[in-house]
Amino acid sequence: VRHGRLFQAVEQLLEAPSCLYKEKINFKMAGGAGFEPHQDQQAGWSRYAPIFLTVMVSVDRATVENGCLEMADMPRLTGLIGEEWKPLTDEQMASFKLVPVPTEPGDVLFFDSYAPHASKPNLTDKARRILYLTYNRLADGDHRERYFAEKRANFPPDIEREAGKEYKFRV
Repeated sequence: VRHGRLFQAVEQLLEAPSCLYKEKINFKMAGGAGFEPHQDQQAGWSRYAPIFLTVMVSVDRATVENGCLEMADMPRLTGLIGEEWKPLTDEQMASFKLVPVPTEPGDVLFFDSYAPHASKPNLTDKARRILYLTYNRLADGDHRERYFAEKRANFPPDIEREAGKEYKFRV
């Protein structure tokens, strides 16, 4: 994730030396919900850097039936079209449509933090996994440790949550 062809592609697309901002594996379980349309930058990321590049790596086959990623069919954006911490509204989405992007294991997709995207529920009886690696330009700082510390403080794992306290995953 920090060397080799994939990382070289990241630095080419960001046009600068880069660093890993965060990584995650999305497990979309059988019957699992989708994700509402959003831009990743809406999740308060501007306090870390002005732009990010995400590399999506398919671990399993992603299909329309199991809720593959859907990307907006529009020119590249350089700013937010929605509010921070809120999914995109129907009105904000009226000027574009979401196009399913089915993938096979090992397929890679690159998109920046202003690209609107979403996914539908997994309507199959099998889980599917997708790896997301998100990078930013090194000149904007290495914020990985800070990001994970702040995320854990604001949205901790179930085992670390205080009884009676409400936690909200916003975007």
